[in-house]
Amino acid sequence: MTIASMAMGAAHLVARQEAEEPLDRSKCTLDTCIPELGYVPNLGGNIFFLAVFAALLPANLFLGIRRRTWGFLVGMTGGLVLEAVGYGSRVRLNSKPFDYDSFIR
Repeated sequence: MTIASMAMGAAHLVARQEAEEPLDRSKCTLDTCIPELGYVPNLGGNIFFLAVFAALLPANLFLGIRRRTWGFLVGMTGGLVLEAVGYGSRVRLNSKPFDYDSFIR
């Protein structure tokens, strides 16, 4: 199968889905619907990065307060918290690929 034929097949599938009535995402499975991301996030990798960012947070807080680097502390803490929240949402998305309640839209 060539790349052009795969692209035409994907375009036909999208056009067919847009022409039909809106999908009820609560009834979707991986066999019947395509996730909006186009893939299901990897559970192991996302748990690993969630653990890494969560483990770096206390160390960042300790060193930021001890060294009195307030601007760096605020920026890095905010970044670490947002990364952890994002990877936590991806972990949740792995088990429910059509439920976007864990993301802010």
